[in-house]
Amino acid sequence: MNQQVNSADPEKPSQVEKTAADSGARRRVSRQFFWGLGFAFCLVLLGGVGVGVYLRGEGLPGIWGWLEQSPAISWLVGSRDEWQAVSPEIQVIRSEALAVAERLRRRFPGSAEAMCVYGLVLSHFGKLTSAVRAWKRSLALFPGYPDACYSLGEEARLRGQLEEASSWFRRALETDPNRADIRLSYAKVLSQLSKTEEAVTQFAAHLELSPESVEGWFGLGQVYAQQGRLHEAKQCHLRALAIDPKAKPVYYALATVCDRLGHKGEAARYRREFAALETADRMPAEGRRHPYDDLKAAREALVATYVEAGKVYAAYEDPSSAEEHWKRAAALNPQEIQARLALVSLYERQGQWGEALLRLEELSQAHPEQANFHLALGMKYVQLRRLEDAERSFRRFVELRPERFEGWIALAQVYAYENRNLEQAYEAARKAVQLQPTAANYQMLAQICERRGDLQAAIAAAKRAMELEPRQQEIRQLFARLQSKWRQSIPNEN
Repeated sequence: MNQQVNSADPEKPSQVEKTAADSGARRRVSRQFFWGLGFAFCLVLLGGVGVGVYLRGEGLPGIWGWLEQSPAISWLVGSRDEWQAVSPEIQVIRSEALAVAERLRRRFPGSAEAMCVYGLVLSHFGKLTSAVRAWKRSLALFPGYPDACYSLGEEARLRGQLEEASSWFRRALETDPNRADIRLSYAKVLSQLSKTEEAVTQFAAHLELSPESVEGWFGLGQVYAQQGRLHEAKQCHLRALAIDPKAKPVYYALATVCDRLGHKGEAARYRREFAALETADRMPAEGRRHPYDDLKAAREALVATYVEAGKVYAAYEDPSSAEEHWKRAAALNPQEIQARLALVSLYERQGQWGEALLRLEELSQAHPEQANFHLALGMKYVQLRRLEDAERSFRRFVELRPERFEGWIALAQVYAYENRNLEQAYEAARKAVQLQPTAANYQMLAQICERRGDLQAAIAAAKRAMELEPRQQEIRQLFARLQSKWRQSIPNEN
């Protein structure tokens, strides 16, 4: 088997791989659709929280994130295809990650996904040339496979080959245009190439998929500033800070934009904010190269390996193996997000509501400043009829993100349930309508006003909802019923 896998041309699949790939290709579209439905919950949950949607290359210190940022990883990049001398702890971690990837590759010999994960592990631990060969073999098994194209694009970007990187990202998006992480990388490369109009288009597409992406708003603001569109740049930076008030680079960029706009007072304030964060982050000189940086990076690589392997098992309809790998990733890192989101999605499909709730509680406790975890947790509490817990979670969400209507409408629904607190329901619904004047929100306001006995306000809200959605039959029926109720309430003078 190994001789067949390691064919003469390492970038071409062996006959075993071809046979397996042919038999699996017919299932790939339905398999990806099945798995995509599961992860739709995660995307809704996050709304693109933080530095993206917490997908690979977009928020967590995954393969490309920590490779670029870690100050002590010369053992990874000193040679492009040799195992470097590392500590015994790192050797153990490396062996475990490679074992995970090898088992995956043996289980699915014709899988482009498994081969891509194998390449990721190789790249994590310094064998970059072999990783590139693995990704190209993945593409031979599945031409245009987005993860392989994305990985090749990021590898080219780190080498400074921006045109090559751009080509890989574009090819990945041809196969899957809904990948927010790839849109972001493509936008950044276009920005580096000074292709600002194309960069704006890609940042905008990224933000459509991931509206809470700090890096997306920051990058778009930088491009606008480069184009001289300073007011738009300022708004983008402010949007980024609204999502993450501790995004240090954004303060510096915002101060620069305010200076160029002549807003000297604001510029000085943002510089002070930047300086305060810089001081808080600064380490003593003797500690700037922490002796455990390499070990931390290796652990992050191992966690990422388990997460990605779990995705492949799930895609090939082996949920028990997927669960095992994600639980291992979660156990390795109490702060880990992707594995817990994947477990939530898995448990939701299996109807294991208690297990799904447990993972959401872990996320909200580990990341108390991430508003969307509180929103998702509140929704789960509602599903389980734990309304006081739901109210507390939604309250925390609106404390963190008062400008988001979702928290207010969720609170309105909780308060309105069995008329628990109609006054607070009314106030929350009014706030939701102010923030997002949609037909659905006006409909909710009308229903709450009716319960409060304020028919005039209910009719006004229903009328506005009908103006916004004139073909919505349910709203039209509500409006007609409220009018009839109003007429019946008027005393008959005869």
